[in-house]
Amino acid sequence: MRTLVIGDIHGAHIPLQQCLERSEFNKEKDLLITLGDICDGWPYVYECVEELLTIAHRIDIIGNHDQWFNYWLQTNIHPDNWRQGGKGTAVSYLRQTGREKLIQPCYTTSGYTTSLNPGDIEAMHQDFFNNQQLYYKDLKNRLFVHAGIYRFQTLSEHCHGNESAFYWDRELW
Repeated sequence: MRTLVIGDIHGAHIPLQQCLERSEFNKEKDLLITLGDICDGWPYVYECVEELLTIAHRIDIIGNHDQWFNYWLQTNIHPDNWRQGGKGTAVSYLRQTGREKLIQPCYTTSGYTTSLNPGDIEAMHQDFFNNQQLYYKDLKNRLFVHAGIYRFQTLSEHCHGNESAFYWDRELW
């Protein structure tokens, strides 16, 4: 079993397929670690999730854009008003409902209004985003996160009050 890692897919389905093909990724035998931000950007998030769901061995780590989308799934409130690429996610899921054209600029908040509702997202996709992990530490003691960690805190300290560091912190850059 090989372990391959990919991050920041941002709704780019064709490049995701190309990466899997060119790396000769075996969907039944290899392990894929996704480093978050499956959402936002290109309008093919639905297709990306569908592709990822075909992989037998996968670890999914949450990114900041995924966290925004998951928050919207739970509350029907998008914390960034669909800005910063969120329109692509909304369009992708609206296309599945046949309402792709029902997203409009909302000039009062610099975001978007949309007829998309959390109930429009099928359960398998909701589960995908709801079950993403903050981090993954493998048997070789390698730590996989979307963004970073505060280097002067333990993983345990991060998991009790600093969860957002895993998908927001850029200190290690």
